[in-house]
This record gives sequence, C-alpha cells and structure tokens, in this order.
Amino acid sequence: LFSPSSSSSSASASGTGSSDSHRSTLTFLARAITSHLHTQGCTTVLGRSALNVNGFVESLALLLSDRDRARSSLVVANRPYVSDLILQGVLARSVSPAQLIRSQLPTTVVDLETLTVQHTHPLNEYLTLRREYLAYQIDLLSASPSTADGVPSLSSTFSSSSSSSFCLSTNRTTILWRGMDRFLPD
Repeated sequence: LFSPSSSSSSASASGTGSSDSHRSTLTFLARAITSHLHTQGCTTVLGRSALNVNGFVESLALLLSDRDRARSSLVVANRPYVSDLILQGVLARSVSPAQLIRSQLPTTVVDLETLTVQHTHPLNEYLTLRREYLAYQIDLLSASPSTADGVPSLSSTFSSSSSSSFCLSTNRTTILWRGMDRFLPD
C-alpha cells in the first residue's frame, strides 16, 4: 500500500524499533482511510515523491466509485491543489485553509512526509462555514477597491493563532475554522 520515506527499514537489536515503526505506519494508514471515508472520499495527498503520492492516491481510489475516480487525479508536475477534485495528489508541503474552503466538500489532507492526517469539519458544519466564507468574500468584493488583479487577497482573510486554528472575522460574526487542526483521535 504505502512505504513512508521516513520509516526505518532496520530493526533494533531488541526488535522493538521495527515493531514501533510498523505500528505507527498502521496507525497512520488507519487514520488516513478513516478520514478519507469521513470526508466522502474527498482527499488531497501531499508529498515530495510523485511515486509515493501516486501510490497512496491509487490505494485510496480503490474505495471510490467509478464516478468519483473520474474526478480524481494523480500528481501533475507543477500543478497546485485544485478544489473540487475528489481525490488528488499534489507535490507540495501544505494546502492553505483559503484553498480548502473553495471546495464544495469537506476535505482530508494526508501528508506523506510528516505522516499526518487532517480534515475539515463534517459536511453540515463545513457547508455552513463555506457559505459564510463566500458571503464574506462577496462583501469584500463589493466594499473594497480592487487589487491589481481585481480580487482582494485571500491570505488576509485568515489569521493563524498559536493553536493552528484559523479565524475569519466579519462585522456580523466570527467564524472559528478548526479544520486544519482537527485530527482523528489517537
């Protein structure tokens, strides 16, 4: 299924190193698959190696319908994250919340370099947050002068706190979008 580049292939003298590495890999795989299913199969796999990323994408694709597989993509050189692909591989270190919120579905982000799995809120909460975010973006477009490309900066919309939560403030409400720090339980 997957061979993480950071795992140790040599066992320690007592043999526990190999066992711990195997257990951590199984835990990572269980988290990735559970989160992938939790977000209706909408998953982005990040990494530095196209071979590893594509292998992981192909493995997760086995859990998708033919229709969803048609909306999926392996790594494409120099292509960033694309919202609304069901399953995709990206050669990148991260995907920003401003990119993720553009997707119509909640998303799982699997990082093969750090062996972490993160996901946005469940569908009902995610749709509410997305609707409020889009309303905020419309307010920005109608209230502020255009930038050089005609669109206000999205990076100024989110601010990061020390707990890795992202806060979107408007004059109507404050939205705490904890999608990027919401891990599956240990």
